[in-house]
Amino acid sequence: MSSSTSTSRKKARKAKNAAGNRTDPGWEHGFEVDGDPTKVKCKYCGVVRGGGIYRHKHHLAGTRSNVEPCLQVPDEVKLNFRQLLEANAQKSNEKRKKINDIGEEEENYDDDDEVEVTFDSNEIDLDHILDDGDEMGAAATGGTSTGSDDVEDGSFGYDD
Repeated sequence: MSSSTSTSRKKARKAKNAAGNRTDPGWEHGFEVDGDPTKVKCKYCGVVRGGGIYRHKHHLAGTRSNVEPCLQVPDEVKLNFRQLLEANAQKSNEKRKKINDIGEEEENYDDDDEVEVTFDSNEIDLDHILDDGDEMGAAATGGTSTGSDDVEDGSFGYDD
């Protein structure tokens, strides 16, 4: 199969917010200005403002969240966008709470908590390994561990 045949079968995907591929309900009540999706013109009052469709939805809902409310939007549209923004905020808070709960679970883990580790159905006794830390240190260095690393003369092994 030639490369031109394989590329012609693949459809180019448009960006989610690209003109002609917009699913956000806010675009039904406003349109972009000069091909810039961050500048939206309200279909009801004709005001052009920056901030994209997010800010335009607040304009339509009349939330006064960093934008003036539209005075000419029908009450039904205003109510629909208020409900939409409240639902989006609730979903965002739930998602944030889940993320925070996961983080708190990790923070609540103590080093003193008993841990059982298995590998190929063989149990490893971590408490035994941790209790024998001095022996492991001595074995790793090839010497005996005295339990103290201090040098009596205070030179710490450096020649002055």
